[in-house]
Amino acid sequence: MFGYPSVFLNGNMLASIFQDRIMVRLSASDRQAANAVGAKPFEPMPGRGMKEYVELPQTVSGDARALRRWMERGHAYVATLPKKAKKPRK
Repeated sequence: MFGYPSVFLNGNMLASIFQDRIMVRLSASDRQAANAVGAKPFEPMPGRGMKEYVELPQTVSGDARALRRWMERGHAYVATLPKKAKKPRK
C-alpha cells in the first residue's frame, strides 16, 4: 500500500507503515480509545482521511508492548470483516 510495508488479514488491510508513521485499522470504540492516547485519523494526504484507520502516536509506536496491544486490537477487528476475494491479475 502506497509503496510501504502493509499487513493484510483475509485480504483486508490491518496496518501499514507510511513514511515515518504507523497506522492501524480499528473498530469505532477502539478508535475512540486510541484517540484518548493521542492517535489521530490517518490521512495519507491532507483532507483525504482513510475511514477506520488511525495514526498511532510516537508514545505507542516507540513502545513495543503498547504497539503490540494496538495491533492485537486491530487484528481482532479486521478478523470480523468479510474475506476479500483476490482480484485477477491484468
